[in-house]
Amino acid sequence: MRQAGQRPISLFVDLTNYVMLELGQPLHAYDLDKLQGPEILVRSARAGERLTTLNGAEHELQAGQMMICDARGRSGSRA
Repeated sequence: MRQAGQRPISLFVDLTNYVMLELGQPLHAYDLDKLQGPEILVRSARAGERLTTLNGAEHELQAGQMMICDARGRSGSRA
């Protein structure tokens, strides 16, 4: 991953990132044990909603940005 300019995170995340780099298409994987319910919902973010990414950076979202969430309506972030 480092040779591709990416920071290694974990085997599974690194594999999905490698596929993304090869195909040019994002690939997302989720741990069902960490989701609230078995559904994955796609919704628009609310203005000012915050998201913490895997690298620990916190981002303030703009209204209308796409969110991929569990049944609680929250993303897989620590926010």
